[in-house]
Amino acid sequence: MENLLSFLNQPLITTIISVVVIIIFTIIWDTWRNKPKLKFKTISIHKGTEEWIMEADVVNIGNKPISNIHASVDIKDLFNRTARKYEQDLSIYKLYVGSSLPGGVARQHKTDTLDPGRNGRLYIRMEDNEIRKIIEEKRLFFVKIVLQSPTLKHSAKLICYYRRSKNRVKIIRYR
Repeated sequence: MENLLSFLNQPLITTIISVVVIIIFTIIWDTWRNKPKLKFKTISIHKGTEEWIMEADVVNIGNKPISNIHASVDIKDLFNRTARKYEQDLSIYKLYVGSSLPGGVARQHKTDTLDPGRNGRLYIRMEDNEIRKIIEEKRLFFVKIVLQSPTLKHSAKLICYYRRSKNRVKIIRYR
């Protein structure tokens, strides 16, 4: 048995084995790291003409495109525990600029896939009276946004605590 394993003690063989192990580890590491990830860029709640509007910008910071992104938004009053839930698909726009377009003008094209490095926008018009009461009459409320997709292993979450003063809504804390 010792004669059978004696070739492993040679320096050339140990070097080859260590190089092969490093290559295998690198392939596994790149495969694990190469997954789609979403990150929230901005979120705002502001008054439109008649209703309150919430906008959130999301960017794909991963290496793979993400398709069919679905957003679930919960808005809750912190004191009375009244809540309103919105469900919506994420609006993703690609911007095309070039001389092949008429007049060289830029145009936007809607798609359902968020490519790496691209932005997507969540736009919700909050028209019902229950949400108006929470935003206009309450001083503290929070917004929870959960983004899910079949290509994402974990959902992206953002929780914002808001304070309203006069006609402005400000984020006081988020995680």
